Amino acid sequence: MPVPPNLFGPYNRTGLLVALAAVGPLRATELRCEFGDNSIMPRRRDVSGLMARWLSTPRTRVLAMNPGYPLAAPLQRLLRSLAKSYPASLAPTDSSTVISVPKSAASREADLDILFSSRVRTLTLVTLEVLGGASSLNKLKRCVPGEYYKSVRTALNHFIDEGVLVRHGYNIEFGSTPWIRELRRLLRAYARIRSAISGEIREAARGHASRPGRLEDFDLLGPQAASRILVALARNGPMRYARLFAEARTECDKSLTSLKRMGVVVDRSERRVRTISLNRAHPIYRELRRLLAAIAGGDVPSSVSDFEAGASFDVDMLFGRRLRTSVLLAIDAAQNGLDASSLQRVLPEHDLFNLRRCLEQFERLGILGKRRWKNTLYYDFDRDYEHYPALRGLLGPINNRWPSYAAAGVDVLPQIEPLGRRRMHKCVSGAAKRKHA
Repeated sequence: MPVPPNLFGPYNRTGLLVALAAVGPLRATELRCEFGDNSIMPRRRDVSGLMARWLSTPRTRVLAMNPGYPLAAPLQRLLRSLAKSYPASLAPTDSSTVISVPKSAASREADLDILFSSRVRTLTLVTLEVLGGASSLNKLKRCVPGEYYKSVRTALNHFIDEGVLVRHGYNIEFGSTPWIRELRRLLRAYARIRSAISGEIREAARGHASRPGRLEDFDLLGPQAASRILVALARNGPMRYARLFAEARTECDKSLTSLKRMGVVVDRSERRVRTISLNRAHPIYRELRRLLAAIAGGDVPSSVSDFEAGASFDVDMLFGRRLRTSVLLAIDAAQNGLDASSLQRVLPEHDLFNLRRCLEQFERLGILGKRRWKNTLYYDFDRDYEHYPALRGLLGPINNRWPSYAAAGVDVLPQIEPLGRRRMHKCVSGAAKRKHA
């Protein structure tokens, strides 16, 4: 006899629901004859609210579909469609057909989120339906609200193995079995009841469609995922990894690798639970929190119980790349701005083309502004930038704590504007030689 797909949970729960929808209320003895044992007979009230359980006599337990379930109608249609593809050997008898569900057993208290045995499985199917029934794997994993991407991937693999979903390369869609149509109707009914979750999914889909398509389109703190991670840690304090990735809307921890190496964040493991937070011991902890509070729009508490650990600290990748960090620190030390050629002499380890591109990126973000002096473009911080005070308040302590980043630029500062280009070239080159001597 063919076995129905594992949609609603373990212990042949789907087969039980199909039998209840096709036959009606069933006694425990009939269930044991059909399924072999009594393991699928719930000993307590069904938390999901799908089934009703009661005693018709002091020794006779009866199980039936819950008529008060909010999604009872589309669920019944789905189960009856499954019954046509996977018929049960049970048949209604005169004694079983007269059993009716008492009002005391019917309840409208139900947890819709565990309709398909767990929240992540339910939201994965609902998200795919809200997205039109087909989506790329990357988009689908990013749009499931409040779930860790690895949990979503596990749910997808489960439904693919059960034949509910079909994967074509990097895309995924619903299968073509006869009962899929009723399944999608059930998911649409769920989306109408949980309109807030549907709104989150559509908002995440719009954000995914408008995400930067190039690596050069970074935020102030580098990749946008890194900015969201730091803001989430500043807003919430210590967090579990799953919750952090769900709130930061990212599916990998690559951004955390450099942050851990620099000592900006630190994690702990207690009772097999990994928790991560900003590092209170870092020399720029307070200044970084002020910048993150400005980025978050002030929605950051003044004090949280962040962890404190580590002895070696750095900031070379604080703004995404060493190049970006060095450029910002050099311009902060220059105070009057720098042009690309002088910046390349201050930072000879970086290519002039990459320096120009980095300056243009910061200009597009509104962080830097440019001015012309004697056919030369100088880049300096734009005072109209929304996070200007917090950013300068962070760069100053970094230059004081790690003076090697801007040692050459400091020597050049007084001579940039008053001197001619040839003299300025000598000053910059001499300072660069002293830095790397």
